[in-house]
Amino acid sequence: GEVFQYQLENPVTIERQKSAMLPILSAPVQSRRVSIYNRADAAKNPMRGVELINSTGLQFIPGPISVYDGAAYAGDAQIGHVGAGDKRLLAYAVDLESEVTTEQNDVAEIRKIRIVDGVFEQTILRQAKVQYSIANKDKKRPRTLIVEHPRLANWDLTEPKEPTEKTEALYRFEVPVPPAKQGTLQVVQQHTDYQ
Repeated sequence: GEVFQYQLENPVTIERQKSAMLPILSAPVQSRRVSIYNRADAAKNPMRGVELINSTGLQFIPGPISVYDGAAYAGDAQIGHVGAGDKRLLAYAVDLESEVTTEQNDVAEIRKIRIVDGVFEQTILRQAKVQYSIANKDKKRPRTLIVEHPRLANWDLTEPKEPTEKTEALYRFEVPVPPAKQGTLQVVQQHTDYQ
């Protein structure tokens, strides 16, 4: 792995057979409040989360962290190694003021049939459609919901045209929802089969 070290700005003296807790990192971290929804969790409520960017120039080592919303304790999260400039999405509590319902509609449509050397060949367009309906029950604060949607291997994303973020296994889409309002997101992936 990568080797790094922390250097304290001021020298510290610790007496023999004594110990001390020293702050190695005391700097603001760029972050924003989000809600995170993944249908694979089989829950109707998303998770409250924080998207953070390590803007400190130092390494974050893995371990537990406590999350505060202003001066109030909000929850705990587990963080992995975060290098300088890297971004992470952390879930720390259930968001009881938001609800997400999903509706899946898979469609297979025969596009073309032809006979090639005495064999029927058909072209089938398959679409996997998922409609996300988001209800923000909070009357004071808007929500930014990050929907994590599974990427189907060898399928093309057709709606929306581009995700907010893409990983090997997921698409991430951002859906802003005003206070006490509803929002929707439709995700369509398609694939052409030949039989």
